[in-house]
Amino acid sequence: MLQSLPLFHHPAKLFRYYEVSSSASTEEDFLPRKAKIHPMPILYTKFQNNPSLRGKFVIHGHKYLSKVSASGAGTSQVLKGIKKSQNLKFAPSFEYDPYLCDESHIDLISKALTKLKHLKNINLVLRRLDKSDELSKMVVQVERLSKLYKLRLELPKTKNMNDQALMEVGRMIGKCYSIRVLDHVTLNLEGITEGAHLNCSKNAKRLIRLRHIKRVVQKTEILHNMCADLRKVQPSLFRRVKIQSFDFSFGMPTGWLSMSTDLDSTSMLFLRALAWHQELQSIRLQFTGNPAVLETMQTLSETVPKIKTLKRFSLEFLNSRVTESEMFAVVQMIPELTHIEEFTFKVLQYPNIEEACILCLTTRLSKYPNFKKINLYFRRLTLDDYGMEEMVNKIQSLNDMNCVQSKKSLYIYRGIDAQSESSF
Repeated sequence: MLQSLPLFHHPAKLFRYYEVSSSASTEEDFLPRKAKIHPMPILYTKFQNNPSLRGKFVIHGHKYLSKVSASGAGTSQVLKGIKKSQNLKFAPSFEYDPYLCDESHIDLISKALTKLKHLKNINLVLRRLDKSDELSKMVVQVERLSKLYKLRLELPKTKNMNDQALMEVGRMIGKCYSIRVLDHVTLNLEGITEGAHLNCSKNAKRLIRLRHIKRVVQKTEILHNMCADLRKVQPSLFRRVKIQSFDFSFGMPTGWLSMSTDLDSTSMLFLRALAWHQELQSIRLQFTGNPAVLETMQTLSETVPKIKTLKRFSLEFLNSRVTESEMFAVVQMIPELTHIEEFTFKVLQYPNIEEACILCLTTRLSKYPNFKKINLYFRRLTLDDYGMEEMVNKIQSLNDMNCVQSKKSLYIYRGIDAQSESSF
């Protein structure tokens, strides 16, 4: 009868009644039970160029997104959706590439970045500029991303990309104090003066957390006098920047330009700047289509041995003119690289280098035990089957050197597992 009374259905009253009437039961048996809390689902999705997802994003909004991509013809629609969304809480990655668009949409991206305050990775491809001074609006918003880890910036040739716009880009990069990875791509920006390029480079002195740099330069003409202004950039400016890896790719369209013997000052500027960073552990240099003259190899011989912390060094020539002089310059540099543990060298060209150069380089590398991993790639060789087989036998007779033969190609290695041979 007592249990049917409404009084005892109250948790506090029920506990008080049993505490008085039943002394044999423990107190834990009659504590009020808490309501079970079900886990709250977290919406974590990848937002791509899907019309249905765009509509859902604009109407309802998302709290958590793994990646927001504003690219293609629907760039403006995505940026407007970000601007209108009230529930967007977290998005670590953002991509902006307005291809197939008639406008740059810099105003929209500047307003959209105010909602994306917790970005860690950002990829900006500036294919169009309606006005040369409109970048200042976006620069202010990028500077406020205090948690940014990686910044990728691609600057193709466009109408209003002038000195003022490039210096605004350099100021934006210099304000991203939190980034650790920088990927900077410039495509055919020959109209920019040397002073603007140097002004943009000087802003990197503020990035004290920067550890990894990837620099891609593609151009259609050879500059001769840029190194004359190298004295304006002092090595002490980059003393606080502790770069650990540097990936430099320099390319030109193949043709008559790649057969030129002129010295390009852009590549020399970057190669000489390597010696300023005395904490580098990895360097990768790739030349595509552009002439690799003897002065380039001599500059490498002067700068690379000075970096005593360097462990990995990679040098690649893809469709670039490499003669016996450049090959022997590499051979002469080998004894000075006593601190390097992993060495990679790739040559893909036609006409190919001589057989004697390949054997000379391989023999010299086999004599130094500090090279724990060696990767040598030679493709488009014109040797016949008998000559190829004879070269393979000579290489395998060297100390711990192995060789894999394929159609008009050779892969020479040391300290690499057999499973990695399939990548050749």
